[in-house]
Amino acid sequence: MKKSITLSIAGVIAVVATAFFLAQQDDGHRHHASAVPVDLTANVLDLTAEREVTLKIEDMAYSSPVIRVKRGTKITWVNNDSTKHDIRADDGSFRTASIGRGESASATFRKEGVFRYHCHPHPFMQGTVIVEG
Repeated sequence: MKKSITLSIAGVIAVVATAFFLAQQDDGHRHHASAVPVDLTANVLDLTAEREVTLKIEDMAYSSPVIRVKRGTKITWVNNDSTKHDIRADDGSFRTASIGRGESASATFRKEGVFRYHCHPHPFMQGTVIVEG
């Protein structure tokens, strides 16, 4: 009886580990972070007076999760973490290269709209750019 329970538990662990491993693989297809509702009326950092904005990546998070900018604004993310990150729009409209500690990546927002983004290796890292005319 003990042997069959041990084998059952080992089997469950193997299935879960395999599912997790497969979920982490980049198979070339676009994967979206889970949709987490963002309250666009609260805690929005208004940066509409700026033409260029620098945001930090620290402690496995984007420094300003929801910002408002004007169309044409260039946003630069600077990675201060010890691990690599990227910035990918949930809708596929922009994507940066993976950046290491001390490196940066930029995107210029030429269209109005709400652009949610995430870090592909760390999909719990999420942010939103609200672009106005």
